[in-house]
Amino acid sequence: MSIVWATAATSSMSRRGTSGTSSFRGSSRIRPRENAALLSRTVLTISQPAGDDGRLFGSVTAQDVVDAIRQARDLKLDRRKVHLDDPIRTTGTHMVTVEVHEGVTAQVKTIVTAAG
Repeated sequence: MSIVWATAATSSMSRRGTSGTSSFRGSSRIRPRENAALLSRTVLTISQPAGDDGRLFGSVTAQDVVDAIRQARDLKLDRRKVHLDDPIRTTGTHMVTVEVHEGVTAQVKTIVTAAG
């Protein structure tokens, strides 16, 4: 699986002098909201082997999404905080709900592409 990310937040973070290496385990009440805002601006691209009809050989699971977030933003997140009704089994764009903290969620745009 290869993961690519792109977002406009990277340049604004560097202008403010902040790094993207924070953790969801911060004690501040503001940190979860900042992380949710950051994730809402993040676009994940996950490549998986797929057939000609766009169906994946396998699926994209909550753990795959967590791994992509960790690689893209260096944010630690439990896979149980990623809310997928069913694993993603088709290529295309999918909005994934991530619970950053109790009562704080973010919608992460996840693009699944065919590998190879």
